[in-house]
Amino acid sequence: IDPYFGIGIGQSDLDVDVGYFPPSGALPVAFGSDDATAIEIRIGGEYSVSKNVGIYLEYSYLKVDDVTFSRTGGGPEGLATTEQTDDFSVDSLNLGVNFKF
Repeated sequence: IDPYFGIGIGQSDLDVDVGYFPPSGALPVAFGSDDATAIEIRIGGEYSVSKNVGIYLEYSYLKVDDVTFSRTGGGPEGLATTEQTDDFSVDSLNLGVNFKF
C-alpha cells in the first residue's frame, strides 16, 4: 500500500439557490453567487493490483470561507432581504480504481 497526502488551494465559484419551509410558515430563500478561496486536504492509500491498475481509498476535506449571498424572508422583518456571509465545508470518503497507461 502506497500512502499519500495532498493539499491544495484555489478559487471556487459558488452559486446559492435554496428555498425551504421553516416551522414559522414563512418561505425564506437564499440566492446569489460569490468567488471565494478554497482549501482542500486529501489523505489516502493506493494498493497496486497489477502494474497498470490500483485501488485507492482516501479521505478528502474541502473548506470555502466567507461566501456572501442574499437571504429573503424567514425573520421578524417578514420578506426583508439581508446579506449573509457563511462558510462551507465538505467531507468525503472516496473509493476508486486508477488505470495507468
